[in-house]
Order: sequence, then structure tokens, then C-alpha cells
Amino acid sequence: MSKNVFNVDYVNPFIESTCHVVRTMLKMEVSRGQIYRKKDCRPSQDVSGIINLHGAATGVVAFGMSTRAALEATRILVGEEQRQINPTVIDAVGELANIIAGNAKAKLEELQLKISLPCVISGREHSIAYPEGGMAIGIPFQCSHGSISIEVSMVATDSSI
Repeated sequence: MSKNVFNVDYVNPFIESTCHVVRTMLKMEVSRGQIYRKKDCRPSQDVSGIINLHGAATGVVAFGMSTRAALEATRILVGEEQRQINPTVIDAVGELANIIAGNAKAKLEELQLKISLPCVISGREHSIAYPEGGMAIGIPFQCSHGSISIEVSMVATDSSI
């Protein structure tokens, strides 16, 4: 049976990296809301960059953006305005998730965790496959162009890297 893991040392690198990336790359101020326990596997945002973790724990980190935040982020990164979620927006969110994961990578490796390349899913009805037995938490953020979130679920493993 899997043991639920909520280790702030596993989550903090993603929080720090998200704030840094939003402030420096997107030039948006960001404020963090209260951490909450998720009730289901549906993300709180319209577009999610999914990062899988394995090693000392197995889990999922989802970097999510509201449509409004994703469209503005794409405009800033690509230099073109988009009117709806499309492949360009999905690529931009994927790139942000990849940068966030890359920034967190060094700290995670110290904790015997490895990360996957992100994949992106979108649509209000998408869901995230959290590990069996894991409790998911959400960390909401607000920025000038909408909402952003990190949603995390991890379970302990006996494996080492």
C-alpha cells in the first residue's frame, strides 16, 4: 500500500520556481493563496502542464493556468495575441512548465527525485491521474492576468535513484 507524502521540501522548489518564472519571464506580479486539499482529480485551471516525479516519492505536479493567464503568457512569450486555447498556447504553457521544472530540478535531485518532461492537457473537463493513495493539494496564485496554480500529489516509494 502506498503512503501519502506531503513533504514541503518536495513542493517548495515548484512554488519558488513558479513565482520566479512568472515575475521574470512574464513580468507579472504574483501572490500565493492558501494551500488547500483537493477533492477530486479535476484541475482548477483550463490548461495544465503535467510533470511526473519518481525516486524517493512518485507523484504528479500540475502547473495550471486560467485561459486568460495562458493567453497573456503566450502573447508575452511569442509576441502574438491568441484568442483561444490553441496549439501555440499549449506549447507556451508546456514551455513554462518545462522551465519551472528545470528550475526546480537541482533541489529535487538533492532529495532523490527525478522529473519527467512536461506534457500539456487543456479543457475544463480534463483530469489528472494522481498516484493511487496520494492526497492532492492545490496551491493557488493570482497574477494581473488571471489565476495560476500548482497541484501536487505524491506517494512514498522504496526505490532510490
